[in-house]
Amino acid sequence: MSFWKFAYIDQIISRVAPDSIPLSTPGCLANDFFQIYITIEELGWRLLCTSKEKNGYSGFLWVENKNGTDATLLAKTLEQYEVSVEITHYYKCYEFKYEKALSFLLSFYMQRHLIHAAKDKLLQSVFNRKTLVRSERIEILNYLVEKTIEEPSYTTDPIYLGLHLHSKRWFFHPKRIEHQAHYRLLLDSLVESGELKNNNRRYCVTDIWGQSKNSPNAFSLSAHASLP
Repeated sequence: MSFWKFAYIDQIISRVAPDSIPLSTPGCLANDFFQIYITIEELGWRLLCTSKEKNGYSGFLWVENKNGTDATLLAKTLEQYEVSVEITHYYKCYEFKYEKALSFLLSFYMQRHLIHAAKDKLLQSVFNRKTLVRSERIEILNYLVEKTIEEPSYTTDPIYLGLHLHSKRWFFHPKRIEHQAHYRLLLDSLVESGELKNNNRRYCVTDIWGQSKNSPNAFSLSAHASLP
């Protein structure tokens, strides 16, 4: 089949994403594939495209968002209805999403993913030269209470805390392990003094601060009064 409207899909159909897509390191570092959805809104059809056939595109088809099945969208059907295509390019640990053929083609031929990865690598190298500033107990506790005010079920751990305080670049910093150990010591010290609880290695604010969840200022005063 030579269906010119979707010729750009033919260029990437051999690199469709696997059923299980690694999104975290180290697995995601080998990513370089595409996830392709073809939708015919008028019919309520949505196809996760996996291969090209002589008479159309095959994959997994959902109808009206109900249980899907293996199917082939015929070329004549694609010609009869208005069709939309969504493409996600998984490259290393990045995701690039496209809903327009033109934007995809421009990015594909300009190698946007390579440019983005190179830029990110440069920014990471700059970040790695920075000295990581260590937080104090009261700073960490204030931060955790503020997060708990926003989300009462909030929990964290040393890695999650570091990522939130410093961005994802912190994870790749050469001093991250040392800094992570510092966060664990701080969190454990707050558990020992009763401000935090440790539930299966997830840390959360104890119930004694429940009265402060509606009053950040009240907590700040109480915390400063109770901590050395």
